[in-house]
Formats: sequence, structure tokens, C-alpha cells
Amino acid sequence: MRTTVTTRLLLALGLVAAAVTTAPAAATAAGCTWEATTLPLLSGYPGSAVTGASDGGWAVGSMTDSGGRSTLVRWHNGQIEKLGDAFGKQTELRDVNSSGVAVGQTYANGDIADAVAHRGGRWENLPKPPNATRVRAKIVTDSGDIIGMTSTGFDDLKLLIWPAASPGTVQLVNPDPSRYYDVVPVDADDQGRILIEATSGDGTDLILRHPDGTFTTVPGTIFWPTAYRNGHIVASGFDGTDVYAGVWDLEGHLVHRLAEQTDDLLTDSAGTLAGRYRTADGGRAFGVWENGVLTHTLPGTPTGRAGNPAALTDGGVLAATVDLPGTTTESAVTYQRSC
Repeated sequence: MRTTVTTRLLLALGLVAAAVTTAPAAATAAGCTWEATTLPLLSGYPGSAVTGASDGGWAVGSMTDSGGRSTLVRWHNGQIEKLGDAFGKQTELRDVNSSGVAVGQTYANGDIADAVAHRGGRWENLPKPPNATRVRAKIVTDSGDIIGMTSTGFDDLKLLIWPAASPGTVQLVNPDPSRYYDVVPVDADDQGRILIEATSGDGTDLILRHPDGTFTTVPGTIFWPTAYRNGHIVASGFDGTDVYAGVWDLEGHLVHRLAEQTDDLLTDSAGTLAGRYRTADGGRAFGVWENGVLTHTLPGTPTGRAGNPAALTDGGVLAATVDLPGTTTESAVTYQRSC
């Protein structure tokens, strides 16, 4: 995506601590526990990373052997399956749904090439629009819709949807092609709504695409969205002095403002947040927030992709890649909530 002045400002400032309002529900959630479990390894592969997870006990990721060679894997209820690379090409998986369908992209000559899915026991290339390059699949919903993006010109990103109702087809989506040059998916919910960032010469708008193909612009000044579920958006705001992490509704109203300095946060449908934050000693840790209040700090040192967790499911599972206490090897783990 092209970097706007606002984006550069956010990247430069980071997320700065802000005030927080407590809520009774947060105290109740503090009584829950989050138990870490290391996902099983293939023989001869000491390192692992998780890149996606969903309800139903599914997770996807990769493993690395002692020689630095990696392979793709899928976990289901503690059982591991070696998927290998798609069509012999370097492959990265980004997401998996509750049916075990995994999606991602292949690479060629060090760059993103084609969007792929693993379903029905085999790899498949997803169709792409004419002249599309650098096609990638980012999200797969439980209904089977696959959401991703492509470059159709110099550094221009466009939203793609592979609808489950029309197998073998792809939709190129832009709310206003005459205005927006970048249209990037942020997240999708179980109702089939997709939160997108649409960038024009005037800046970036947050827009919700509905299942019927209509669009609604989210009002207000909300930046850098990282997650969306069930009518709430996790993003950053700017109050004229500080940039802060928070939760907004679809009317653009701030619902919760976090006190901690955080990185990309995830959310589930109930509004629980999880992600990486800066601790008092200047380190990094995974945290869980309820109603905007930090209730848990989880064991393990964040590592992997930008150090951020891969997924937070509605069933109370947080998937992440960490250095566990006493180790220096990356490990794919899940944290299971119990209340």
C-alpha cells in the first residue's frame, strides 16, 4: 500500500499509553485462566510457527529442521499433518477455517505469486482476474468464502473475493474505482461483512462491505485497523497529542481506550482482545483485555511474524509463536481460556 502522511505519522509515533475505564465484567474475566500448550512437532523439526487458527481445533503454520529448511503443517485437535509446499513452490499459509480449509500464497523469484488453498486433501491455485499479479489469499471464513488481494498496477492493491457459492470464480471489488487506488481487506465476520481500507488521494477510509455487495463508510477518525468482529473495530486513534489503541463501533464511536502501548491486536466476536504490548520493564508480552482492561499477561516471549499472535478464536483459543521460558527455539503454542 502507498504510505500516506497519516500512516507515516502513526508509524513514527507508535502507540502511546492512554487513560482507561474499568468495567465490572473485566474483574470477572480476570478469574479465567489461559493455559499454554505447545503444538506437536514433526520428527526432525525442532522449530515451529503458527500463522492461523480457527474453532474446531484447527491451526496452520510451518516447521523448520536443523538445516533451516521449512515445511507447511496443519494441526487438528493435537494431531499434526505435513502439507508441504503447493506445487513445489515456496508457500505461506495465512488462515484456516473451522472446516480445515487453509489459504495463503506461493512465491516465485522471491516475490508473491499466486493465491492457493488446501482443501479436500489437495492444493489448488485460486483463479485470478486478467493482468493480476502478486495474488494472495488472506482470510477464509467458516462459510468458505476466501478473501485476499492483488496488485493490478504499480503498487496498487485491490480486494479479491472467491465466493464459496460460486466455485472457480473470483470477484475484483472496489467501492469506487474512480476514487480508490488501494482496497485492502482488514478482517471479516461470521455475518459475511468485510472491513476494508480504501485509499485515495484524500486519505484512507474504513468501509464495510456487506454480503449483498453494498458498502457503508465508517465515520470518524480511526487509523490502522487490525481486527473486526461483530460490529466492533480494533484500531488506533489520535487525540491531538497521543496515538492510542482502542475499540470503535460501526458509527465511529470510541467504545474502549486501552492504557497500554500495544501492537496489532486481535478480537473475537464477544469483544475480548489479545495481542502484544510493552511491559513496565520495557519488554514485550502477550496480553488479554476485557472491556478495554488488561486482565492477563501470558507466558512466553513473543516472536514469529512481527511478534504478534496469529489468531484468536471465539472458542477461547489464542494461537501464537513464542520463545517459551528457558528456550531459544521458536514454538507454536495455543493458549486455551478456561473460566
